Amino acid sequence: MSEPIICPACGRANVAGARTCANCATVLTPGAGATGDENGADWKRLAAQEAVYGSEFGTVQGGAWGQVSTERKSGELPLPPQVQAEALRREREEAQAKAVAARAKREEEEQAQRREADAVRASSAAAAKKAAVSRRCARCGATSHTSEDGTNFSFCLLCGGSFADNPITQSSVPPVIVPPTPTVTSPVGVLQQQARREVRAPYAPRTTVVPQVRVREQGDILPFTEATPYVAAVLSFLLPGMGQLRNAQWSKGFLILLMSFLLLSLLPIGVWSVTAIILRGLVAIDAFRIADRRRRGQTIAPWRWDAGLLAER
Repeated sequence: MSEPIICPACGRANVAGARTCANCATVLTPGAGATGDENGADWKRLAAQEAVYGSEFGTVQGGAWGQVSTERKSGELPLPPQVQAEALRREREEAQAKAVAARAKREEEEQAQRREADAVRASSAAAAKKAAVSRRCARCGATSHTSEDGTNFSFCLLCGGSFADNPITQSSVPPVIVPPTPTVTSPVGVLQQQARREVRAPYAPRTTVVPQVRVREQGDILPFTEATPYVAAVLSFLLPGMGQLRNAQWSKGFLILLMSFLLLSLLPIGVWSVTAIILRGLVAIDAFRIADRRRRGQTIAPWRWDAGLLAER
């Protein structure tokens, strides 16, 4: 009695001589007891198919085939490898189709949002341009200006005045009366009347009131003159008080000059030498810093003293 052929895919025993498995349709290799010519054309074709199936599809005896589980409940037959491969392929195609559809829908929504935003910007620009045309300056009568990006200016670029909210209408602009051109045959009275006629301006002239700024009079502030710090310092070092006179601090300069002569006449020569060096250095520093302040445009009081170790900026 011939031995049954065991299917290598599902493990079912098939009758001797069977070419495919009755359970999973796997091509079977004839066993030792199988009948038939193993060298025949049919057996060679079946052997070639078996080699192809063996290279493309794995076995399900391990409980898994590819990424699909082949484990079944007790009494349930496992699926053939071909059916499992087809199911896996269909699942992948469906997932890819869903992803493509979702991406297309998302792109359509983004395009719709962009079109809506463009429409809103266009309407805003048109409204701003229309509002800019309907506004005019209350001071000079010029219409409002618009920048390149559609932004309206809140002030007039000609006179700096603010724009009025009242729109320009045809009735609000007074007409310009142009006299007819006189001819040789016109009467003398008509010519005189045309000579006295004046052409009215499109807008009534407005009187601009310039606010008067009251300047506080200060007698102790020196006028701005040309100041040379180094010249003032050298003059004060050579003769104390001359640099202050150079800086237009007249009272201060004469007082320092007078004190120098008094100290020279009252102090001994040794004490005067030390005192003169200190006095000359202090008045030279003061003259230099005062002249520097005047050169930078600061107003200096007549009795301002700036001979400290740290210059005040």
